[in-house]
Amino acid sequence: MEAYGSPSNGLQSDLFQLDSPIDWLAPTETVFSLASRFHLLSGNIDHKLTSRQLFGATRGGHPHDLPGGLARFSEVFGGRLGSVEEIIRSRTALPFLLAYKTEEDRANACSVVAQGSIGSLKSALGLIASRFGASLPLKACAACMKRDREEYGVPLWHIEHQLPGVWICQQHGVVLSYSTSKQSGQARYQWLLPDQDDLKEGWIASASTPATAATDFLKKIANAVEGIHRLSKEEPMCPQRTALALRGQLANLRLAAASGRIRQ
Repeated sequence: MEAYGSPSNGLQSDLFQLDSPIDWLAPTETVFSLASRFHLLSGNIDHKLTSRQLFGATRGGHPHDLPGGLARFSEVFGGRLGSVEEIIRSRTALPFLLAYKTEEDRANACSVVAQGSIGSLKSALGLIASRFGASLPLKACAACMKRDREEYGVPLWHIEHQLPGVWICQQHGVVLSYSTSKQSGQARYQWLLPDQDDLKEGWIASASTPATAATDFLKKIANAVEGIHRLSKEEPMCPQRTALALRGQLANLRLAAASGRIRQ
């Protein structure tokens, strides 16, 4: 992997030879979204070239949910897009995944994401062992895509849609679709913007499940996930206090004994 330092080989000037400087288009636009826009505007044919320019490594900036090389990314744009900490907090899914981790785990994870390849970070965060799996889908909302085209001229990827367990857009009530080429691995290290031809709805209504009941359930999950994500960006949550609160509420609902033992 290339060493970090001042952008060299004319990278800094090349970035700003575009018609207008690259900047965030929306408060919730992800790192992957901005990098994909840069790839399109730059005229780069090679996806690896964009990765090296923006993140300092051939596969820098991937995966889309936990991009590696954010120190280089912040530096290349002269800090105009925010500090590394600000980018991690507002433009990646990492705060949600660190919600119940210790201060040491949080610091280590942020360091990994800042400096380069994320390596075994997803395993360390427990994603591989969870039902979410290591490869989180790249998701988009059709209504958001339409709005983004009207407002910005291009559809974007939004961070609230990329959180594990979120399958509905809270703003529009639309079930999210996922990128089939990313999910299949066909475009694993490519830069993509939302494209209806590449998207497949993540949930299909069935005769046994009324659509309204299913969407209400998806909204409840999304609301909980987004709430955790929002809180984790403001203040780390103590795992011990959270466990006590959960056990107390389970006892109040008579789903657990006063000792905390779950009633199966």
